[in-house]
Amino acid sequence: MKLRLHVQDRHVVMDNGILKVTLSKPDGIVTGIRYNGIGNLLEIVNEESNRGFVMLHGSSGFYTYAIYEHLEGWPGFNLDETRIVFKLRKDMFHYMAMADNRQRYMPLPDDRLPGRGQPLDYPEAILLFNPIEPQFKGEVDDKYQYSCENKDNKVHGWICDDPSVGFWQITPSNEFKTGGPLKQDLTSHVGPTTLNALKEVVSWPYSFPESADFQSSAQRGNVRGRLLLRDRISILFFPFKRISDDPQKKSGANGAYVGLAPPGDIGSWQREGKGYQFWTRADEEGYFSINDIHVGDYSLYAWIPGFIGDYKNDEFISITPGCDINTGDLVFEPPRDGPTLWEIGTPDRSAREFYVPDPNPKYINKLYVDHPDKFRQYGLWERYAELYPNADLVYTIGKSNYGKDWFFAHVTRKKDDKTYESTTWQIKFKLDTVKPNGTYRLRLALASAAQAILEVVMDNGILNVTLSKPDGIVTGIRYNGLGNLLEIVNEESNRGFVMLHGSSGFYTYAIYERLEGWPGFNLDETRIVFKLRKDKFHYMAMADNRQRYMPLPDDRLPGRGQPLDYPEAVLIFNPIEPQFKGEVDDKYQYSCENKDNKVHGWICDDPSVGFWQITPSNEFKTGGPLKQDLTSHVGPTTLNALKEVVSWPYSFPESADFQSSAQRGNVRGRLLHRDRRISDDPQKQRGANGAYVGLAPPGDIGSWQREGKGYQFWTRADEEGYFSINNIHIGHYNLYAWIPGFIGDYKNDEFIRITPGSKINTGDLVYEPPRDGPILWEIGTPDRSAREFYVPDPNPKYINKLYVDHPDKFRQYGLWKRYAELYPNADLVYTIGKSNYAKDWFFAHVTRKKDDKTYKSTTWQIKFKLDTVKPNGTYRLRLALASAAEAILEVRINEKDQNPAQFSSGLIGKDNAIARHGIHGLYWLFNVEIRGTLLDKGDNTIYLTQANATNPFQGVMYDYIRFEAPY
Repeated sequence: MKLRLHVQDRHVVMDNGILKVTLSKPDGIVTGIRYNGIGNLLEIVNEESNRGFVMLHGSSGFYTYAIYEHLEGWPGFNLDETRIVFKLRKDMFHYMAMADNRQRYMPLPDDRLPGRGQPLDYPEAILLFNPIEPQFKGEVDDKYQYSCENKDNKVHGWICDDPSVGFWQITPSNEFKTGGPLKQDLTSHVGPTTLNALKEVVSWPYSFPESADFQSSAQRGNVRGRLLLRDRISILFFPFKRISDDPQKKSGANGAYVGLAPPGDIGSWQREGKGYQFWTRADEEGYFSINDIHVGDYSLYAWIPGFIGDYKNDEFISITPGCDINTGDLVFEPPRDGPTLWEIGTPDRSAREFYVPDPNPKYINKLYVDHPDKFRQYGLWERYAELYPNADLVYTIGKSNYGKDWFFAHVTRKKDDKTYESTTWQIKFKLDTVKPNGTYRLRLALASAAQAILEVVMDNGILNVTLSKPDGIVTGIRYNGLGNLLEIVNEESNRGFVMLHGSSGFYTYAIYERLEGWPGFNLDETRIVFKLRKDKFHYMAMADNRQRYMPLPDDRLPGRGQPLDYPEAVLIFNPIEPQFKGEVDDKYQYSCENKDNKVHGWICDDPSVGFWQITPSNEFKTGGPLKQDLTSHVGPTTLNALKEVVSWPYSFPESADFQSSAQRGNVRGRLLHRDRRISDDPQKQRGANGAYVGLAPPGDIGSWQREGKGYQFWTRADEEGYFSINNIHIGHYNLYAWIPGFIGDYKNDEFIRITPGSKINTGDLVYEPPRDGPILWEIGTPDRSAREFYVPDPNPKYINKLYVDHPDKFRQYGLWKRYAELYPNADLVYTIGKSNYAKDWFFAHVTRKKDDKTYKSTTWQIKFKLDTVKPNGTYRLRLALASAAEAILEVRINEKDQNPAQFSSGLIGKDNAIARHGIHGLYWLFNVEIRGTLLDKGDNTIYLTQANATNPFQGVMYDYIRFEAPY
């Protein structure tokens, strides 16, 4: 019988005379399989969706596949997992097989239901106490007990006795599986359910698929070669040969796992979730051959049982149709810096050789009794505390036996109150001699880690710092009698540390790398965070006039604190210490400009200890000298790092990524400004007193504010405009500047190239601020801040006592709400010549909340008189903004309802300075041209509308407004 397709309204039947497969239409779900007299092998409902099927003439099976596509223009997304699942008839299929020594009659799925099964520590594990068939009573059923390594996952399935039918899943290739050959995946389990697809090697790649996405054997390539090993180790690891002490001696990497996977770091194939992987094992001499490789670019990776570490070939391998690549001899040198003094275990990427206890008799799976995979029994982690009830494991080199005395998993210990505590294992050993000036190395190879913090300690006799391994999280700091300055958990990860002899501190750093060929990505922010002990550190200091005793973190919890308009702001109504009652706590109230962020930290009174963060340079901070960043706040938490200028750049870092002073360059020069406001002589130039001058990545004028990559180096010019910028990282830059008291930005058109030891003199640079005529009037001062405008007192219900009668009163919470209280019936009107911007110009142009709790736009008026008007002239309104947050600023002249407006900024700004208690954000400058015909002799009005109004934080802060007449 030939293959037939029966197409009906709701389903499609594929029939080759041996097997019938029914698919739902249009979803393509397998709803029925008929074979050997069984009307349907499947349960009525198979929930998972299968997207592609092939049936061949004369076959008792069918093929299934899926094609995954990410179309151009689609956003990125994560596809955590996909599965091929068939749920067989529970009344027919009772015997499961996945290996010669892993097969058995299985409990029924109904045995897992309430009344028959009891969930254990996680829902997948069920203790069967009342099964339908008594033989399963007292067993644990857990699908993870039937997982299998990719390399061994050849075939698995279920058997029906009457009639005699087997349902098997076979995978022709593991190339679509990520994670490498040792990754565990689910197979069959109670249901009866089959998961995954496995290997049918004889005919792979298949010849029958006609999809353009499937590559035939002729369209693929092959790679062969030899992996050699060079190691001075003189210890025998079965089945490996003894390695010579000759450092040049090489031997074949017997049994090595060799694979092609997407390009990445050493070992990245374990975590890589995209692309294809192709693995094989080398023979006794290290020769390997990988065939039928999908076209594409790969790296070659390997690891050798019996040796630590991973191998990666530095050369990319590009597979093209029909290629046959011979890599030649590749050499792996396992990590080694000296002779082995002692060792525990064998480097095989498994904990199988260590002591695996028998399970608690209450929680067994009969399949794994007296089985080499006894580690698959449930609840073995609980046995640790039973075996070591009073003290943790102690292992003595030369006496202990890791097969009996080293527990297979370093786990937590459950306490009587049902919480958990950390455990500390000891390795005791003797040394006959010690080299005091030498460096010893402890190699820790982990077979697995689950949300673990494995700690290593740095100690210089003054300070003791504990780091987790391998993540490098600072988990403990001991100093001056305090066992740990930190809270137990510091969540953020710190990547690099240096401790110097005789120092009461330590240095931390991070190296960010984007390898060639990696896709682009956004790294929104990184932080250096230390969460100090709340029972010790209560006094915070970040400036001479910004220091105080702080509320406790518990004061922010429900019952003590009430969240306000955003979660960071909390009104404290029932604090542990009554002195803080009625205060608002908000971490943004303690932010600080980069240029002023010298040092901040916390003080403990007993014992007398200060924890301070100091930054040697701001070069790694983007956004320029006025950018606000978080510092310390309730926790007690310290964020950022600050300035220790005396010794920067440090001399001790040895990283090739860190440039010493001799590897850097210097730039000096003078900035002048030419402005007819200062002198009627258009050629008159003056020194740019106090100018901010900086080097930043090349870009447009002012782009340094928004630039998130590269380094920035800033300084301030002296009274005559002279500036000097030292210790600049090598690279290409533009020179940017701006001068307090003048609007606009300066950018030098010439690129500046910094080379090691360069000393560049720019000579005199001249900035001409925007100006097209005499000033008719102005509001504010051009200093990129709204500080000079009217900042109201806060609502007495929402205060921070630090900022009462303080120059930074703008940091009080909720000041945006005061606008509607001060202007309840009509918006702000400012009259030139009568109004005073320090009293009559609100610091932020915000929205107004309506009775229905929505928001509406606000329109401010500037009223002024003109004695004369030049109807043919062009007047200019200069609008310098200190901040903008999702704002649309519109300008109208003498007509409040002018449509369209004379000017619209469009949607601008994401500063959020209004909500986060700033007085400025990013600087904006708009130059609005106004025809003389729009103005009147006598009274005139400019209407400024902030038109976007959907929340309370949308708005602008003005820096300076100027109205110029034509010359």
